[in-house]
Amino acid sequence: MKILLINPPEERALQCYTAPLGFLWLSSVLEANGFETSVIDGDLMRYDFKELLVRVREENPQIVGIIATSHTSYHAMQTARLIKHEFPTTTIVVGGAHFSLPAEDTLRHSPGWRLLPCFLLS
Repeated sequence: MKILLINPPEERALQCYTAPLGFLWLSSVLEANGFETSVIDGDLMRYDFKELLVRVREENPQIVGIIATSHTSYHAMQTARLIKHEFPTTTIVVGGAHFSLPAEDTLRHSPGWRLLPCFLLS
C-alpha cells in the first residue's frame, strides 16, 4: 500500500522553517512495517495547490496523510478537500494537535468527515 504524507503549503513568507520531523519519523516507521511512503513538504517547496495536485497525481497513493498545527489548519483542510475532490477514492487522514484537541469544532466545519481517535478521515 502506498501512503503519501503531506506538509501542506502555506501562503506566507518563509521566515522560519521547521522540518516536519514527526512525518519523517512516521514515514520511517511505516516503511519498516512494509508500506511504501513518500513525503511532500509543500511548505518547504513553496508549492501552490495546483503544483501539489500534480505531485499527488504522480505519486498515486491509496492513502494521503496531512499534518496540521493550529496555524496551518486552514491550509490542511483546504489541501484535504482539494485532494478528495480530485481523487475521490483516496483515503485522506488529517492529524496533528489542532485536529485532535478541538475535534468537534473541526467536524462542525468539515461536513462528511469522521472522527477516529487522534485522526480525522474523509
